[in-house]
Amino acid sequence: MGGLSKILFDNGFKVESLTPVRQQKNHIDKKYNSFACHHTKFEKFTSNTKYGTVINSESLQYIKLDQAFDAVEKILTPGGKWIITDYFRLKQDTINKSGHMLKDFHAQVDKHNWKIIYEQDITLNILPTLKFVYMYIERFLQPLSEFATDKLKYKQPWLYYLSSDFREAVFNKANKEIAAIDPEKYIQEKKYMFFVLQKNDL
Repeated sequence: MGGLSKILFDNGFKVESLTPVRQQKNHIDKKYNSFACHHTKFEKFTSNTKYGTVINSESLQYIKLDQAFDAVEKILTPGGKWIITDYFRLKQDTINKSGHMLKDFHAQVDKHNWKIIYEQDITLNILPTLKFVYMYIERFLQPLSEFATDKLKYKQPWLYYLSSDFREAVFNKANKEIAAIDPEKYIQEKKYMFFVLQKNDL
């Protein structure tokens, strides 16, 4: 949403940001108009400029790994750094499938001839935020949803039964999303990592 770019800009770095989401670009352009924001997918971005540092902050999970490595190599200066902060799955069979498998990421690092020059497991740092969000969902959003469902069943039973398939699909989708922030499941199934990479063939 532009916050990280603004911090970097305020600390004297030349910054360009990127998002594939039109609403995010509009927000960034309106709130932070001191640096460029490109509206495109990361893997489709092209530029005549080469960058000394590329940062994927919680965005690598949305990009196919092969495409991400290829895209970075095209825009990074020789000796440049690729910084990644994101969560990675430790297990294949999880309710929520978001995030790349950590072993797949390491395999792609080797395949594309990169090296990890720094890494840190910051999972414990983000657990307090997850716990807060999870508590909010459990104590407020879920009871509110159940109340609304019961009210619909009582007030408009015909609509309640007509919408049962839709509600079940929404319920299943919500459960998968909630599983992604369940602190106990998270720490067993995922790691939130900070990586700094550099091309190996310098």
